[in-house]
Amino acid sequence: MESRKRTFKAIICDIDGTLIINRKDALPSKRVIRAIRKAGKLVHVGIASSRPLFVAKHIIEGLELSGLCILCGGSQIYNALEKRVVWEKEIGPSSITLLRKILRKSTAPVIIPSELRKSNILLAELGNDKVLQFWVHGVDIDELYKMEKALSKIRGICAHRIPSWKEGLNDLSITHEKASKEHGVYYLTKTLGLAKEDIIAVGDGLNDLPLFKMCGLRIAMGNAAPELKAVADYVAPPVEKDGIVDVIEKFIF
Repeated sequence: MESRKRTFKAIICDIDGTLIINRKDALPSKRVIRAIRKAGKLVHVGIASSRPLFVAKHIIEGLELSGLCILCGGSQIYNALEKRVVWEKEIGPSSITLLRKILRKSTAPVIIPSELRKSNILLAELGNDKVLQFWVHGVDIDELYKMEKALSKIRGICAHRIPSWKEGLNDLSITHEKASKEHGVYYLTKTLGLAKEDIIAVGDGLNDLPLFKMCGLRIAMGNAAPELKAVADYVAPPVEKDGIVDVIEKFIF
């Protein structure tokens, strides 16, 4: 397809599997950092990640982002310039009660990001903390199917698969039904006065399908899930080859 240089006003990128190798301690390469910083001088650069703020903040700061960042799977929006959370959507109490019953059966750890504690807490430790997201960490495919079926019966939530940091397994991110990456980008468009057509979305996982719904140019990484590639307008080189640099050079500069 032909590139549409200098017509976009924003690029929203996933983190794991897009900006960095899918590993907790990974950092963007120097090429990626240079490209993102350069792009930030021309367009709004933001991220849309399932990571909570305290797990993503060093990447946000390292990339010198100054825009709005969508975190916790879409349940939290962080203003990187003002260094403050500007929007959140908690999971409702009735949904939490039902989720506890299902998730306590999981053989994989169920963790809840807690900005108050600046850490992840386990399901068994959950007290009166507000819950933006439940994160099931490292589920095999058989258990995942059963869990997704059970979760589909709970109103008020949405659940998305994420490639796990544990090789060969999946994670599951659970948020309020109105707190996906799609809702995060909707907030961004209203706040910045952007149209859907102004935005480039770049991702690799099934939880980036909602992100694609709100963006004019949909780009899947070469390492992306087949389902994401199937609806992408362009497939970039994989994260191991700094595919995001190719995206920026092709569609922004």
